[in-house]
Amino acid sequence: MRALSPVFWVPLVSAALLTAAPAWAAPSDADKAQARELTTQGLDLLSKQDFQGAFQAFSKASKLYPAPTVELGLARAAGRTGRLVLAQEVYQRLSREQLPPGSPPAFVDAVKAASKELAELAPRVPALTVNVLKATPGTKEPRVTVDGEPLSAAALGSPRPIDPGKHKVHAEAEGFQPAEAEVTVLEGKRDATVTLTLQPSTSTTPAAGGAGPAQPPPQAQTSPPEPPPSGSKVHPGAYVGLGVGAVGVLVGAVFGLKAMSKKSDLDSACTDGKCPKSAEGTHDSFKSAATLSSIGFAVGVVGLGAGTYFLVSGGNKSGSGRGVGLGGTF
Repeated sequence: MRALSPVFWVPLVSAALLTAAPAWAAPSDADKAQARELTTQGLDLLSKQDFQGAFQAFSKASKLYPAPTVELGLARAAGRTGRLVLAQEVYQRLSREQLPPGSPPAFVDAVKAASKELAELAPRVPALTVNVLKATPGTKEPRVTVDGEPLSAAALGSPRPIDPGKHKVHAEAEGFQPAEAEVTVLEGKRDATVTLTLQPSTSTTPAAGGAGPAQPPPQAQTSPPEPPPSGSKVHPGAYVGLGVGAVGVLVGAVFGLKAMSKKSDLDSACTDGKCPKSAEGTHDSFKSAATLSSIGFAVGVVGLGAGTYFLVSGGNKSGSGRGVGLGGTF
């Protein structure tokens, strides 16, 4: 089979761009009605000091229709259940909300309340500094988790907001023994620190009884290795197709998240399907992001499908070992 030049993919991608269509829709009336019922339920549970139940109700309502009143209830419930970092982030997002003229008074009051309650919450949020040391130098960065969640290497050595309570910190690196520690962080305490030291791992194990000839290393075997089977090269089209597919899926995901963000802004600005003139820019941004997201996913599906076909069908079948087209240089 003749290898395909990258020029082959230009008309394929162009066709996918022309045939893609937006796939995003605003929340339905049923979603809004259910979110309203969940919000009422959350407020009732807050008054009864059932904070965990209120948090669950507001969390569901926020996913259905994140109106300012819903977000305010979510932040309050999160703060009362010890989820101070989440509460702070929701307050931050809500306090920066730019409501269009004519917004419901309840929405305006929710934004004002968020700014006030954020200032009251901030001193309560503790922080934890994680340090990882190596007994001997190593080239690779350690892999660190806090309560099972990955911690970026950029976050090491600096205070990081965290919920109060007990936390487990784990670190590991290639060539080193894993290290782990538990630390209890108190509310409002920002100087909590945990330091893990990675020790080199042993690479050899002594033989039982301490006697007997030493085993030769694997590379000292005298039998020649079997030659690789001929005609087993991967077709270059597989690399191209999978690469195009991966990029398409990534583009679709990025613009999809942007479209969801703009949709949330429109939901807050519009009432009963009617949007003020000030929301036209947000609406245009939402449509553009949704379109680009759908295009990206369409290109990703086409690319992944083509790449998988070439990967399964294989490369050159002849035993000469000489590729055709891109096969000799890719």
